[in-house]
Amino acid sequence: MKDFSLEVRSTLASGVTDRFLRTWNADPALRLRLDERPVGISRKAMSGNGKHSLESIYADALHTKNDIPFAGIIDKKNVVREFMRGDTGCAGYWDWRAGTLISSATTRARTAGGRITLGHTHQKGYGAICSDAVISADELLFSKRAIIEEIRMEGTFTRYCADYCELHAMTKHAPMSQYAWILSPAEEQTGVFEIGNEGMITYHPWKSVK
Repeated sequence: MKDFSLEVRSTLASGVTDRFLRTWNADPALRLRLDERPVGISRKAMSGNGKHSLESIYADALHTKNDIPFAGIIDKKNVVREFMRGDTGCAGYWDWRAGTLISSATTRARTAGGRITLGHTHQKGYGAICSDAVISADELLFSKRAIIEEIRMEGTFTRYCADYCELHAMTKHAPMSQYAWILSPAEEQTGVFEIGNEGMITYHPWKSVK
Protein backbone atom coordinates (compact mmCIF):
# COMPACT_ATOMS: atom_id res chain seq x y z
CA MET A 1 0.00 0.00 0.00
CA LYS A 2 2.17 2.84 -1.33
CA ASP A 3 1.51 6.53 -0.77
CA PHE A 4 0.50 8.05 -4.12
CA SER A 5 1.55 11.51 -2.95
CA LEU A 6 5.18 10.42 -3.43
CA GLU A 7 4.52 10.02 -7.17
CA VAL A 8 2.73 13.37 -7.26
CA ARG A 9 5.71 15.04 -5.57
CA SER A 10 8.11 13.57 -8.12
CA THR A 11 5.86 14.56 -11.00
CA LEU A 12 5.48 18.16 -9.87
CA ALA A 13 9.25 18.42 -9.42
CA SER A 14 9.87 17.14 -12.94
CA GLY A 15 7.12 19.16 -14.61
CA VAL A 16 5.74 16.26 -16.68
CA THR A 17 2.16 16.35 -15.42
CA ASP A 18 0.52 15.50 -18.76
CA ARG A 19 2.50 12.27 -19.12
CA PHE A 20 1.75 11.37 -15.50
CA LEU A 21 -2.00 11.80 -16.05
CA ARG A 22 -1.89 9.64 -19.18
CA THR A 23 0.12 6.91 -17.44
CA TRP A 24 -2.52 6.50 -14.74
CA ASN A 25 -5.60 7.01 -16.98
CA ALA A 26 -6.44 10.17 -15.08
CA ASP A 27 -8.82 12.98 -15.98
CA PRO A 28 -6.67 15.07 -18.39
CA ALA A 29 -8.19 18.33 -17.12
CA LEU A 30 -6.95 17.88 -13.55
CA ARG A 31 -4.53 20.32 -11.96
CA LEU A 32 -2.25 18.87 -9.28
CA ARG A 33 -0.88 20.37 -6.11
CA LEU A 34 0.88 18.92 -3.06
CA ASP A 35 0.41 19.88 0.59
CA GLU A 36 3.02 18.22 2.81
CA ARG A 37 0.80 18.26 5.90
CA PRO A 38 -0.13 14.59 6.45
CA VAL A 39 -3.57 13.07 6.91
CA GLY A 40 -3.58 10.50 9.69
CA ILE A 41 -5.22 7.06 9.72
CA SER A 42 -5.96 5.60 13.15
CA ARG A 43 -5.22 1.96 13.92
CA LYS A 44 -8.95 1.25 14.00
CA ALA A 45 -9.44 2.83 10.59
CA MET A 46 -6.43 1.07 9.08
CA SER A 47 -6.83 -2.47 10.37
CA GLY A 48 -8.90 -2.70 13.55
CA ASN A 49 -12.48 -2.60 12.30
CA GLY A 50 -12.99 -5.87 10.45
CA LYS A 51 -14.40 -5.60 6.94
CA HIS A 52 -14.73 -1.82 7.34
CA SER A 53 -10.99 -1.24 7.81
CA LEU A 54 -8.97 0.28 4.99
CA GLU A 55 -6.76 -2.80 4.70
CA SER A 56 -9.82 -5.06 4.30
CA ILE A 57 -11.39 -2.81 1.64
CA TYR A 58 -8.06 -2.73 -0.20
CA ALA A 59 -7.65 -6.51 -0.07
CA ASP A 60 -11.23 -7.28 -1.12
CA ALA A 61 -11.08 -4.89 -4.07
CA LEU A 62 -7.88 -6.58 -5.22
CA HIS A 63 -9.36 -10.07 -4.83
CA THR A 64 -12.83 -9.50 -6.31
CA LYS A 65 -11.79 -6.92 -8.94
CA ASN A 66 -14.93 -4.98 -8.08
CA ASP A 67 -15.03 -1.32 -7.08
CA ILE A 68 -15.95 -0.55 -3.48
CA PRO A 69 -17.21 2.81 -2.20
CA PHE A 70 -16.44 3.78 1.37
CA ALA A 71 -16.58 6.71 3.76
CA GLY A 72 -14.54 7.75 6.77
CA ILE A 73 -14.89 10.03 9.75
CA ILE A 74 -12.12 12.63 9.88
CA ASP A 75 -11.55 14.73 13.01
CA LYS A 76 -10.36 18.30 13.51
CA LYS A 77 -6.72 17.14 13.50
CA ASN A 78 -7.22 15.57 10.06
CA VAL A 79 -7.06 12.02 11.41
CA VAL A 80 -9.49 9.44 10.02
CA ARG A 81 -10.87 7.64 13.06
CA GLU A 82 -12.86 4.97 11.22
CA PHE A 83 -13.90 3.86 7.76
CA MET A 84 -17.21 2.35 6.68
CA ARG A 85 -17.65 0.16 3.63
CA GLY A 86 -20.52 0.76 1.22
CA ASP A 87 -22.28 -1.64 -1.11
CA THR A 88 -19.80 -3.33 -3.46
CA GLY A 89 -20.24 -2.26 -7.07
CA CYS A 90 -18.75 -3.85 -10.16
CA ALA A 91 -15.67 -3.06 -12.22
CA GLY A 92 -15.86 0.63 -13.01
CA TYR A 93 -19.05 1.39 -11.09
CA TRP A 94 -20.02 2.20 -7.49
CA ASP A 95 -22.55 4.44 -5.75
CA TRP A 96 -21.93 6.12 -2.40
CA ARG A 97 -25.64 6.72 -2.01
CA ALA A 98 -26.61 3.07 -2.42
CA GLY A 99 -27.71 1.46 0.84
CA THR A 100 -27.07 3.21 4.15
CA LEU A 101 -23.44 4.33 3.76
CA ILE A 102 -24.05 8.09 3.64
CA SER A 103 -26.77 8.12 6.30
CA SER A 104 -24.64 6.01 8.66
CA ALA A 105 -21.56 8.15 8.05
CA THR A 106 -23.56 11.34 8.59
CA THR A 107 -24.83 10.07 11.95
CA ARG A 108 -21.32 9.03 13.02
CA ALA A 109 -19.79 12.33 11.93
CA ARG A 110 -22.33 14.44 13.78
CA THR A 111 -22.04 12.32 16.92
CA ALA A 112 -18.24 12.53 16.87
CA GLY A 113 -18.08 16.19 15.85
CA GLY A 114 -16.17 15.23 12.71
CA ARG A 115 -16.67 15.32 8.96
CA ILE A 116 -17.05 12.70 6.24
CA THR A 117 -14.27 11.78 3.85
CA LEU A 118 -15.34 9.78 0.80
CA GLY A 119 -13.38 7.11 -1.03
CA HIS A 120 -13.54 4.36 -3.64
CA THR A 121 -11.31 1.81 -5.32
CA HIS A 122 -9.94 1.56 -8.85
CA GLN A 123 -9.06 -1.26 -11.21
CA LYS A 124 -5.66 -2.27 -12.60
CA GLY A 125 -4.18 0.38 -14.88
CA TYR A 126 -5.90 3.23 -13.05
CA GLY A 127 -3.95 5.18 -10.44
CA ALA A 128 -5.09 6.57 -7.10
CA ILE A 129 -6.39 9.66 -8.87
CA CYS A 130 -9.65 10.82 -10.45
CA SER A 131 -9.94 8.74 -13.61
CA ASP A 132 -10.66 9.59 -17.24
CA ALA A 133 -13.95 7.65 -17.30
CA VAL A 134 -16.68 10.00 -18.51
CA ILE A 135 -20.35 10.25 -17.62
CA SER A 136 -22.24 8.75 -20.55
CA ALA A 137 -24.76 10.74 -22.54
CA ASP A 138 -27.49 8.26 -21.58
CA GLU A 139 -26.76 8.68 -17.88
CA LEU A 140 -26.80 12.46 -18.18
CA LEU A 141 -30.12 12.35 -20.00
CA PHE A 142 -31.97 9.56 -18.23
CA SER A 143 -30.38 8.78 -14.86
CA LYS A 144 -32.59 9.29 -11.81
CA ARG A 145 -29.58 9.39 -9.45
CA ALA A 146 -29.58 12.61 -7.42
CA ILE A 147 -25.85 13.08 -7.88
CA ILE A 148 -26.26 13.17 -11.68
CA GLU A 149 -28.87 15.90 -11.35
CA GLU A 150 -26.44 17.91 -9.22
CA ILE A 151 -23.68 17.42 -11.80
CA ARG A 152 -26.03 18.54 -14.59
CA MET A 153 -26.82 21.69 -12.63
CA GLU A 154 -23.14 22.41 -11.90
CA GLY A 155 -22.17 21.81 -15.51
CA THR A 156 -18.83 20.24 -14.51
CA PHE A 157 -19.42 17.30 -16.88
CA THR A 158 -18.62 19.55 -19.84
CA ARG A 159 -15.01 19.92 -18.66
CA TYR A 160 -14.21 17.07 -16.29
CA CYS A 161 -14.65 13.31 -16.02
CA ALA A 162 -16.92 11.34 -13.71
CA ASP A 163 -14.75 10.90 -10.59
CA TYR A 164 -13.99 14.59 -10.25
CA CYS A 165 -17.59 15.62 -11.01
CA GLU A 166 -19.08 13.27 -8.42
CA LEU A 167 -16.63 14.20 -5.68
CA HIS A 168 -16.97 17.91 -6.40
CA ALA A 169 -20.75 17.65 -6.08
CA MET A 170 -20.75 15.36 -3.03
CA THR A 171 -18.37 17.46 -0.97
CA LYS A 172 -20.77 20.41 -1.05
CA HIS A 173 -23.10 18.65 1.41
CA ALA A 174 -22.55 18.98 5.16
CA PRO A 175 -20.97 17.28 7.01
CA MET A 176 -18.72 16.36 4.07
CA SER A 177 -15.07 17.38 4.09
CA GLN A 178 -13.03 18.20 1.00
CA TYR A 179 -10.87 15.12 1.57
CA ALA A 180 -11.23 12.06 -0.65
CA TRP A 181 -9.45 8.71 -0.94
CA ILE A 182 -8.79 6.53 -3.97
CA LEU A 183 -7.26 3.08 -3.62
CA SER A 184 -5.73 1.26 -6.58
CA PRO A 185 -4.80 -2.12 -5.05
CA ALA A 186 -3.59 -3.71 -8.29
CA GLU A 187 -1.11 -0.82 -8.61
CA GLU A 188 -0.32 -0.89 -4.86
CA GLN A 189 -1.44 2.74 -4.45
CA THR A 190 -3.38 4.66 -1.82
CA GLY A 191 -3.97 8.38 -2.25
CA VAL A 192 -5.72 11.09 -0.25
CA PHE A 193 -6.41 14.54 -1.66
CA GLU A 194 -8.61 17.59 -1.30
CA ILE A 195 -11.11 18.37 -4.02
CA GLY A 196 -10.95 21.99 -5.12
CA ASN A 197 -12.61 24.03 -7.84
CA GLU A 198 -11.63 24.23 -11.52
CA GLY A 199 -10.12 20.72 -11.56
CA MET A 200 -7.67 21.33 -8.71
CA ILE A 201 -6.82 18.36 -6.48
CA THR A 202 -4.33 18.74 -3.65
CA TYR A 203 -2.60 15.58 -2.47
CA HIS A 204 -1.43 14.99 1.09
CA PRO A 205 0.88 12.30 2.43
CA TRP A 206 -0.86 9.89 4.78
CA LYS A 207 0.48 8.18 7.86
CA SER A 208 -0.69 5.67 10.46
CA VAL A 209 -1.28 7.10 13.94
CA LYS A 210 -2.65 5.78 17.25
